[in-house]
Amino acid sequence: MDQAPKCAAGDLNAPVPSYPPFPGGTEAHLLRSQIAQITAECSISPSGFYIEDDGVDEGIKAIKKVEEISEHRTIDELKELSSWVHHELLIDRNGRCNQPPMNEDEDSRPEQELQNQPILGSIAEDEVVDGPAWTISACPGTGDSPDSTVCVKSLKWPGAYAVAFGNKFTNIYCGFGCPSLRGVSYKIPATPGIQPEWALVDEEISALFEEEDRTTRPSPNENTEEEE
Repeated sequence: MDQAPKCAAGDLNAPVPSYPPFPGGTEAHLLRSQIAQITAECSISPSGFYIEDDGVDEGIKAIKKVEEISEHRTIDELKELSSWVHHELLIDRNGRCNQPPMNEDEDSRPEQELQNQPILGSIAEDEVVDGPAWTISACPGTGDSPDSTVCVKSLKWPGAYAVAFGNKFTNIYCGFGCPSLRGVSYKIPATPGIQPEWALVDEEISALFEEEDRTTRPSPNENTEEEE
């Protein structure tokens, strides 16, 4: 999706021209991918609110929310990037969060293995081209107080925020669905290489070879019949 930056026109059937071609080719598919990617990368919370779910099938990753949180987080704790984690599964470059189940009739492994994506990873490890991917501030900004609210702002996805106070938090996104281009210069994707011409191969190596052109001349009898 990063290779097809586009502001939505409001028509779900509108085409999405891009190179390489965008899968699906319409704004409906683009909007669905934008929601999935922003949700995966910008859903954050103070550590301890979510844990890994062990009640799922083997090989499947899942996260569940802790039923009750009694600990009250201080402003100093919430202002540390290391105190915040992602509580959604990250999306791999293949577009998946979990490895698809293998077919029991086939012993072969899938063509593309998913990378080992971290679960509940700290946002302190997130980076953009020119530095950390998040910034934290306290509101109101005149000075910290017991009633201050901590706001976490995404520098990769403009419009993505998380707000926390004590043991409560919320996430909000209000943007255009396009990642920030800070420190990124646009480069035109290179076109694929030109395919080589078909080359004649040795008949002993392969049975595929180019057949000689054959020309046939009409017989004199056929020309006579046509003139009559």
